[in-house]
Amino acid sequence: MAADAKKPDEDLPRSTVPQIVIDTQLEHWIRWTLESNIALAAALKQLRDSYKLLQAGKPVKDADAILAEVEAALKTVEESSM
Repeated sequence: MAADAKKPDEDLPRSTVPQIVIDTQLEHWIRWTLESNIALAAALKQLRDSYKLLQAGKPVKDADAILAEVEAALKTVEESSM
């Protein structure tokens, strides 16, 4: 490496936020993302199963509970994107 060559990260601006704060925020965001994905996947599976029952001409049990689960999952995602 030449004597006047800069290291790749020397041109990056330094953050005034302590690393522990950044790490905590990232951990919170990752946990929230995983939990949201799990909730959305569960709601989608219930919707899929309900749709298959309807296609087979069978009644859907707990339709209101399924809709409430879907609404709650969507609300969580919508609130986070505001």
